[in-house]
Amino acid sequence: MQKKNYFAPNLTFICANAEEFTWSELFDVIISFETIEHLQQPARFLERLHRLLLPGGYLLLSVPLGETRHFDPYYLHTFSHGEVSTLLENARFVAESSRCDPCFMSRSELLRWGQLYPASSPSMCELLFTRRGWRIVGDFVLQGGFKLPQLLVISPKI
Repeated sequence: MQKKNYFAPNLTFICANAEEFTWSELFDVIISFETIEHLQQPARFLERLHRLLLPGGYLLLSVPLGETRHFDPYYLHTFSHGEVSTLLENARFVAESSRCDPCFMSRSELLRWGQLYPASSPSMCELLFTRRGWRIVGDFVLQGGFKLPQLLVISPKI
């Protein structure tokens, strides 16, 4: 799918475990969108990215802020802006630029998401009889979808 939708002669896609990825060369830019909330050890991941960047290289990182685990059961962590900043500083990155964008997934977008990723969709039993299910129903019915603020950070390697 990546090659079909994103083609350039010098573009290569690599499928690997994010927490174990190694490469023989260093990168000018590393882009990690919507990753650290899924990892067992996000701090180690960011340290690994720091080692993989050339001096003066950049990390572009995005992460959803706030409690989103009821929406996506594959999220292992929730982060605040401050927590992301601390993780980056501990991995020796400096947030050169950052912004937080409001994001809202409407009912129709959520239904499409459920069709694309059926494993993330809760069962009827889960919707009716779990705390996660009640939060999903509440957001879906009362708010018309989910609020998912997104933090984007551009950090040079120091």
